[in-house]
Amino acid sequence: MGSAVSVIIPVFNRASLIGGAIESALEQTLPGDEVIVVDDGSTDGTPDAVRVYGDRVRMIEQSNGGAGAARNTGIAEARNPIVAFLDSDDRWLPGKLDLQRALMDHMPDVVMCFAEEAQQKADESLTHGRMVWDPNALGVPCQLQLGSETVTCHVGDAYLLFMQLGPLIQTNTVLMRRDAIPPAPFALNVKMFEEEAAFAKVARNGRLAYLDREVSVTCEHGGARLTDARTMVEAADWLTVVEAVWGQDAAFLKTHLAEYNRAFAACLIARARLYLSQGEAVRARQDFRRAGQFRWSARIASLVPPGLLGAALDLFDKLTRFIR
Repeated sequence: MGSAVSVIIPVFNRASLIGGAIESALEQTLPGDEVIVVDDGSTDGTPDAVRVYGDRVRMIEQSNGGAGAARNTGIAEARNPIVAFLDSDDRWLPGKLDLQRALMDHMPDVVMCFAEEAQQKADESLTHGRMVWDPNALGVPCQLQLGSETVTCHVGDAYLLFMQLGPLIQTNTVLMRRDAIPPAPFALNVKMFEEEAAFAKVARNGRLAYLDREVSVTCEHGGARLTDARTMVEAADWLTVVEAVWGQDAAFLKTHLAEYNRAFAACLIARARLYLSQGEAVRARQDFRRAGQFRWSARIASLVPPGLLGAALDLFDKLTRFIR
């Protein structure tokens, strides 16, 4: 039958939507699996909508702390060796859990697997996007027979890769081994990318597997999603995650300091350009100065007077494209 799975669904004020996510999970669970809904301080009747499912769903209620805090609570309460995640406004595609459960059982050294996700528009049409990366960077493709299906899979070490590529994985597609998850892995000091902090911490503990298959659907709707932030917040939060995860890993820095410095500088430069686009040339120059320790282009930018910085960067970009 395969390893038992704990499905964690964090929710906040989704009374009209949570039922769809719960049904999506219950349709795929087997005896021994469990569905845990962590209500993050809802005020709209969401707990009542969850109680309808009786003992088929275990609900945990807590004060509002955000999606990361809710997922951390779910992990702490999980009883099974495999943990899966589903957002309260999304759904899994049929066969998702069977397929990924089979992969984790087939590859006991894999600590986490992830896959592709479709997007459902407000008119219910589906967009079949692809993650913007080359999966061969994780590992050469292999064909696996999982149950009745043959799937393409890439397996390898992803800790360094995650730092270099940036946010990549859709949480709804993830399965993790509970014994590879450190305590409270989802970051609480950022509005975005708390998931990426968790994924990186798990990737530190073993190999990951990517399935070249859509296994879930994220749904657009009128309300705010669990994590909703502007571009500037994204840049600042990713910088925070890079510093907190890889920048505090002494063993990693001992062998990959140059790679970390490049990634750190790229984060600063990205935020500096955003500052500049918002007319905050002084803050942009400060970030360029910090990045200038590792990138000569940023060092030059840090020397340009704030009033001329925008024009100087435009010229630099044109020269770079010409040289290439």
